[in-house]
Amino acid sequence: MFRSMPRKILLVIVLASIPWVALAATTKEEAPEDSPAVPSGPTCQGLTALDDSTVESGYGFVPSATTGTYVQEFESKDLGGGYLTSVCLCFLKTRPDYDIDFEVVVYGDSNGVPAAEPIAAVAASQRGVARSKKTAGAFVQVPMPNVPLPPGKVYIGARWNPSEESFLFICNDQSPAEPKVPVFFIEDRAKAWTSVFSAKDPIFRPHRAIMVRAGAEAEPAPVKPVSIVGTASAAPVP
Repeated sequence: MFRSMPRKILLVIVLASIPWVALAATTKEEAPEDSPAVPSGPTCQGLTALDDSTVESGYGFVPSATTGTYVQEFESKDLGGGYLTSVCLCFLKTRPDYDIDFEVVVYGDSNGVPAAEPIAAVAASQRGVARSKKTAGAFVQVPMPNVPLPPGKVYIGARWNPSEESFLFICNDQSPAEPKVPVFFIEDRAKAWTSVFSAKDPIFRPHRAIMVRAGAEAEPAPVKPVSIVGTASAAPVP
């Protein structure tokens, strides 16, 4: 159990997207139309990926929610070190506008589910998110400010406001040959995290992983601007 919880970390970043991805999207009420799986393009090399680089669908929230979060379970020892330094994510948005604000969030473990409060939250913006399952999309890479990782399980993902970023989805992998990776979600009207494996909504039945990748270093790395087809500026906020 991680006992010495670091203070929450807030970082503000502006990112440009890297094409290309195409996928189908769902809300928790709408199933996606059938479409062929499309390779996701940039793979955020050097980061731990639990998906197979092919996007089949996306998970989101109904627009009446004001906060929604999806996180994926990782083992800290598999991320390459004790300090989280980079996270890659893939999004789709099926309503205008196509520039989004979101947060990368990191949670410790609480008896097999994410803890109530995040270890860190990093605010970011992405320009030009994929507009439909037939449109080229993006992975976006978010530099993290040396977030100390607890031993054991850690949960990494994205949080956004569905009432403002309506019909925004995080990409997911449904390839039958891939192992099932634990993913949890929560919104502002819920009192506890829900596992996609126990959720009643049929959209989660083919689940394998969400497209969140993470990398860590053994020692704290300098926090500095990162170039991605545009720039991402990273500086801790006191």
